[in-house]
Amino acid sequence: MTSKRKNSITIRNQDDDNLASFMFADSDESRRCLASFNKSFNVDARMAERLDRIRITGRTQEDMKKAKEGFYALSSALAKGGFVNDNKVSEIAKQVGVSQQFVENKADVIADGRVRRERQLEKKDRRNHPEQYVEIIIDVEPRNPNQQEFLTDIGDNDVTFGVGPAGTGKTFLAAYEAVKAFKEGKVDKIFLSRPAVGNGKDLGALPGDEKAKLAPYLRPLYDELQNLIGRDMLDKLQERGVIEIAPVEFMRGRTFKNAFVILDEAQNTTYEQMKMALTRIGEGSKMVVTGDPKQTDLRHEDSGLAVVLPKLKGVESIGIREFTADDIVRSPVVSRIVKALETEDEPIRSATPVRKNTGNQPGR
Repeated sequence: MTSKRKNSITIRNQDDDNLASFMFADSDESRRCLASFNKSFNVDARMAERLDRIRITGRTQEDMKKAKEGFYALSSALAKGGFVNDNKVSEIAKQVGVSQQFVENKADVIADGRVRRERQLEKKDRRNHPEQYVEIIIDVEPRNPNQQEFLTDIGDNDVTFGVGPAGTGKTFLAAYEAVKAFKEGKVDKIFLSRPAVGNGKDLGALPGDEKAKLAPYLRPLYDELQNLIGRDMLDKLQERGVIEIAPVEFMRGRTFKNAFVILDEAQNTTYEQMKMALTRIGEGSKMVVTGDPKQTDLRHEDSGLAVVLPKLKGVESIGIREFTADDIVRSPVVSRIVKALETEDEPIRSATPVRKNTGNQPGR
């Protein structure tokens, strides 16, 4: 069996009553002297339950031994008419051999401990309130005049349309403005939406539950936000309901107050869906609608985006920014492809000639 060493010693102060009375008096000078004693000797000195004793607690036996020697030395100095203060305490500490380097390091340790506690509190706060720590982790700058004007339109209007070919940065810039508005406290929620499919009837053919069926259509919105704020922050904000990503059909019956709403791939909304989405905007909210009317996937209906654009031109608080192939920033080759395909000629429906069977040739 091992014996546990005591981490405190008791000093009789019957012969040192003057020093004890001074160090434990209720005055600023006494408190400074006691604090200096504890710091210099790396101990905690306080009055014991019995008033004729002082209890000194320390980490090691050596610390307590040095503190005891220091206390007697101070008592002797006081008895001889000397003046006791924090400078005298430091002087005595040196005389009895307390390492000053250790004393200085102790202050560093205390400071480091304080920093660690502050970091732990911040970590806990980040976990409980991630919305207060949103940071945009990449630099975002407009890469052409149209992108700059698009950002200006978003700031100046309640509803902004960004229309044009793929690769012009419409969705990314809209997501950036949404995160920035949330970070600045202008909105409390971000809602991003896309039509699930063009005709609304293809989901059943896909494998998995509803979430798995919708994932491929909503993935691009996840990617844009993940690029801006990182995956961990995105997951945390989704868990708290601060960011919501859902098909456009999920907007029905809702009112968005103090929210930033993005409707992406809007060329695949029907007119009814587009009208429904535009009328969801509540007080303190903004909406950005992006899409390319020339690339609709609707088979039997007109694109809601194409229908509403001419009707909303000139309406107050609604901005419309049109992008062209010259604004594409994804890749130079994408711009060349779009320009080459933007012709008035009808696309060739079939480029494969029909072969006829002949007697000299086997049928296919």
